[in-house]
Amino acid sequence: MVISSCFSNYKNVYLAKNIDNTLHIGYTNGNLEYIPEFGTRANFKNNSMNINDYRWICNKEYANLLNSSICGGIFSFKEGSCFASSEYQLCGLPVISTKSSGGRDIFYNKENSIICDSNTEAVLGAFDELKKNITSFDKYNIRENHINKMNYFRNVLTNYVKDMIEDKYGESVNFEELKQILKYYDNSGPY
Repeated sequence: MVISSCFSNYKNVYLAKNIDNTLHIGYTNGNLEYIPEFGTRANFKNNSMNINDYRWICNKEYANLLNSSICGGIFSFKEGSCFASSEYQLCGLPVISTKSSGGRDIFYNKENSIICDSNTEAVLGAFDELKKNITSFDKYNIRENHINKMNYFRNVLTNYVKDMIEDKYGESVNFEELKQILKYYDNSGPY
């Protein structure tokens, strides 16, 4: 399992501590609240836990690390749509998630995820279930369905903003141009 998250307590990555083969990819702004004591820490030279050994991971290495895993894990109780969860699915990985609020679960269904309770036994049980049924998760469908849902939401947002602008200013707005302007993620992040 790969877990991509900031090194903060609210991410609850300790819930995966019973999974033998865990890969942690994380980011920090200089303040490390929590560094996992289990699994492999890809951002740290020689798998250390010393902030002086921390390094950023480039996009290509990040994608390779995700693609070396059989699933992604995300365990925070509340957050927005969640870049990491989307990145897992865009790489075709099924997601193990704890029950949450805030938005990421809108992308989940029985073909791309397992939702479990927020405790170490439930997370391990979900991982074991996923491994046992790994062939029921089609990575190409996971990716395609996620892209389709992302496009649906981008279109809803673009139409909403287009209508607001046209109603307020009485000017016609080109949908495709506005859709490009409304892109949020521009690859300038840490990976």
